[in-house]
Amino acid sequence: MQENFTLKNGKTVLIRDIVSDDYEAMQIYLQKLATETIFTNQYVGRKPRSKESFDKQCENPYSWSVGIFDGDRILGACQCFIYHPEHLWCGYTAQFGIHMLEEVQSSGLGMHLMTLMERWCLAQGMERIEASVRTQNRKAISLYLKCGYEIEGLSKRKALINGVWHDEYRIAKLLNNVKG
Repeated sequence: MQENFTLKNGKTVLIRDIVSDDYEAMQIYLQKLATETIFTNQYVGRKPRSKESFDKQCENPYSWSVGIFDGDRILGACQCFIYHPEHLWCGYTAQFGIHMLEEVQSSGLGMHLMTLMERWCLAQGMERIEASVRTQNRKAISLYLKCGYEIEGLSKRKALINGVWHDEYRIAKLLNNVKG
């Protein structure tokens, strides 16, 4: 998948599949992301995942990963994977994560990435898409609610960040793709 997207400020970025050759750019992006937010699982000093693990994800047919690119620089990403793709009973649920640098937040990208991700999930026969979001992450919660997701539950004390406990919501959307 590859397409140009024009941000609200008029700048054009490229949205495309993340591939093995993006490993170094992804490491730089994740380090920058860790300095900007506590709303992802990236943190300053976190050991990068191995190139082998990164390559496996890029090649996994049950995983969808796209990045927002400005030249060779990654500005954001959306990943989605199917929990148990070959399980007869439970193979209809996908989990996602979306994150982007501050410079491209509130630019229309979030809604667009969510739409692209949901199309991929529908093509895979998914019935349910879910994620966790920190309760303080108002921008993300607002986006998810606009996209039709519902808050299904609360996980208390999910992350201890700088000595403060943070709760997370469990959010989900039913796609009504599977008849049953």
